[in-house]
Amino acid sequence: MEYAEAMHDIARGISDQIVDLDAEHKVRIPTQAGSNFAINREQGRWAEATLARGLRKAVGDEYDVAQYGESGTKIAGESGFREFYTKYRDELRTIGKRPDVLITHKGTLPSNDISAMDRKTQDLYVKHAVAGIEVRSSSYLKRAYDRMHEGDVGKFLSFTPKSEDIRAVLRWIEVYGVRHFYAQVFFDEVYPISFEKILMIISRGQERGVFRVAKNPKSQMKTTFHINVDQGLKIGVVAAMPEHRSKVFETNHGRMIHSVEFSNGTIELDLDPVRRILSGTTETR
Repeated sequence: MEYAEAMHDIARGISDQIVDLDAEHKVRIPTQAGSNFAINREQGRWAEATLARGLRKAVGDEYDVAQYGESGTKIAGESGFREFYTKYRDELRTIGKRPDVLITHKGTLPSNDISAMDRKTQDLYVKHAVAGIEVRSSSYLKRAYDRMHEGDVGKFLSFTPKSEDIRAVLRWIEVYGVRHFYAQVFFDEVYPISFEKILMIISRGQERGVFRVAKNPKSQMKTTFHINVDQGLKIGVVAAMPEHRSKVFETNHGRMIHSVEFSNGTIELDLDPVRRILSGTTETR
């Protein structure tokens, strides 16, 4: 557990005004969701699945890659959501937040998706893991955004972990001792950053062009860390955009939720930087 101890050492250098490591992880069960949430969730699910496929194509001869994080499809307002979310909340308190993608030594995973397995069975495979990746999606084209804001160091696209995410990831690392990364999937490029580097940047404090702290209305005014995505490492591109179709469903409150279902699309990764990440010799550290 040397890795877990190292992460906690770095985290203890962060002001408790920013991340209180001893705070109780309070998770309120949402009562309703809107169309924006539904669309963002579907986009996130697409990013996770497509990045996992890209990783299998790039390093499948050397590693196994599977979807691992919570994969429930229910949203607030649907029948059965409270039971689903209560179970998820209990898991957060027990083992922390499972990363979306798990990478293990070759020949250890039984399938490309172990997310729905019971925890005891999952743990048999996690002990062989070399990395876990939390996947976040963005609706931006990074190259277009950078062109628009060229020369403005205050304008940057970012990795956006929240204060509560830091505690949840640290808990998972504490339990399993596996190296952890965030990956930001834009609609043109893909950037990961190590959790270690996230902690180091936060511990240094806000720095123009690198890192800022905000409380965003879109995330219920939760403390959110905005870390310039260029602090990560570009590992590939979106070679084919996803297809999409609209869908609508009714909640148990009689509210109609409109969403978009994403499918297909391709992420092509560069083998060299991916290998550097998995071997622990990457600049994202």
